[in-house]
Amino acid sequence: MTNIEACKFREVIERLLDEDRRFNMKERRSIMRQPCFRPATIMLNQLQTTPCTAFVRDISEIGIGLVHDFSATIGQLGYIGVHRVWDDPVVFRCEVRWCEKWGNGWFLSGWKILSIESD
Repeated sequence: MTNIEACKFREVIERLLDEDRRFNMKERRSIMRQPCFRPATIMLNQLQTTPCTAFVRDISEIGIGLVHDFSATIGQLGYIGVHRVWDDPVVFRCEVRWCEKWGNGWFLSGWKILSIESD
């Protein structure tokens, strides 16, 4: 890689990271979330037969941020199963607090944790 290519590469990566920082700064949180990247599933209602696939983006003691490929409705309730490496998933009952487009069919959302359903 030439010096010019390396410089361009650094610039592109820095712009992506800066975009992420700006997005995180616009969120108003009373408790900081910690970065956490894990597979997850979402069940939005009891009639749903196949869970939606998602990824955890960040988590705190009161909320969880997700990335998924569907739009969620503010106030909607659901069950989020978070994958664990050495145990069954932990399942949270949650409420959608916000959801916005993230590009190319993806969405970011924030969920308030209401209860732990299984641990």
